[in-house]
Amino acid sequence: MREEQEKILHICEGVGVEIGGGQFPNCKWRVDPYHGKGGGWISRCGSDTGLPDESVDFVVASHSLEHIPDPHKAAADWFRILKSKGGVGVIVPNGALSYWIKHDPRSVEKNGPGDQHLHTFTLEDLNKVFTEAGFVSVENGIALEKWSIFAIFRKGNA
Repeated sequence: MREEQEKILHICEGVGVEIGGGQFPNCKWRVDPYHGKGGGWISRCGSDTGLPDESVDFVVASHSLEHIPDPHKAAADWFRILKSKGGVGVIVPNGALSYWIKHDPRSVEKNGPGDQHLHTFTLEDLNKVFTEAGFVSVENGIALEKWSIFAIFRKGNA
């Protein structure tokens, strides 16, 4: 586990789902935001998990939200699948840093979908996306200096 993932690790209690790379414990499901890794992965975009309502205790997404075409739809879906008081932990590149720019969409054709950042996020951007979906902000900050930020949200009261 990388140092930055430790910022959101504490929400991984109960049964959860990971949107992305397979680095967190207690994840019954892993959703491939890149459409189809196979091998225990739900081959869907991270904005449509296809999981039942209120079926998980947590959702973690490390370096995947920026690749999902509609982050607002993703946040709404994650809210739907979370049990009451469930948590979401998100890590994304720090959009406040000038070198995090959206990549040229043509790079996907050449290097695959993981090469493209469709969005950049600041802490304010993350807060807006998730609070608009109904979440309550619990904690946020720098995950890794000069690289990434993190945010934790809860369904219901913090």
